[in-house]
Amino acid sequence: MTWDYFKKRLSHVLLNGDNDLKFRNISYLPRWAVVAIDSFIVILSFLISYLLVENLSVSFYPSLTILQQGFVVCLVQFSFFFVFSTYAGLIRHSTTIDILKIALAAISAAVALMMISYGYHLLFEKKLFLVPFLAIFATVTFGLMLLFRMVVKSVYQLFTNLNTLEKKRVLLLGVNDDTISVGEAMTISRNQDFDLAGFVSFTKSHSKIKILGKPIFKYSSDLYENLQPYDIDGIVIVGNTISNKQKNNIVDECLNYGIQIYNAPVIKEWNDSESVQGNIKEIQIEDLLERNPIVLDDSLINEYLNNRIILVTVVQVL
Repeated sequence: MTWDYFKKRLSHVLLNGDNDLKFRNISYLPRWAVVAIDSFIVILSFLISYLLVENLSVSFYPSLTILQQGFVVCLVQFSFFFVFSTYAGLIRHSTTIDILKIALAAISAAVALMMISYGYHLLFEKKLFLVPFLAIFATVTFGLMLLFRMVVKSVYQLFTNLNTLEKKRVLLLGVNDDTISVGEAMTISRNQDFDLAGFVSFTKSHSKIKILGKPIFKYSSDLYENLQPYDIDGIVIVGNTISNKQKNNIVDECLNYGIQIYNAPVIKEWNDSESVQGNIKEIQIEDLLERNPIVLDDSLINEYLNNRIILVTVVQVL
């Protein structure tokens, strides 16, 4: 690994993307801030692990002072954060893969430190680190980093919920891969006018579970009365999940209850240049036809009537 490569990688870690800390946009945590907080967590983990081990009936090896051990341990841990790119994902959208990276970084650092300690023992017949200390350090580091990401996600969700007060609460019609994908896009996208309130299922098998943390309502004749306590503003129909006859019936019922109907294409057909709001649109009369709309060629009529005075009369038939 050359010095130029290291500088480029470090620049990518700290300077890639939007790194301005905007307090008006608390949902976004810049990468340099994540690295700084993770570094603080590692130092704090070392101190906590040291205090825990000190209260046990064991003593640290005198080969290195506590400060020297802290420097080596933290340096090795930072290196494995660098190797596994634990900083790469957005904290507010941390996934199982991100958590796995943190676990692998903590475990790998502990294993590397044990190998260093035993390697030093083979050369100089002295050990550097206590194995119980390294195990506690890896556990505390993983726990604190996981807690940090959970707190960020919770705060982001809190602010997202505060921003949904003026949004339209909508239900997605149907429970399948297409509707769930649209639901995920609605829950993670900002600056859009829709708040996902739940799903509507045509079967009974989904009645007792939640998807994306949202309830699932069973479609029935009394569905619309049951929705009144939930302040539902609209229902979104994704792709061609239902027949035109079902769609017409649902539109008629929704109009009776003052619920708006929206259409959304399946996620793979979304226009990337548009937001969630741009891809979810109010249903049009053409969407209710059981055929393709007929487009008249009125060019000849326009040519004939251009620059002419036209009298329109109305004949009333008794």
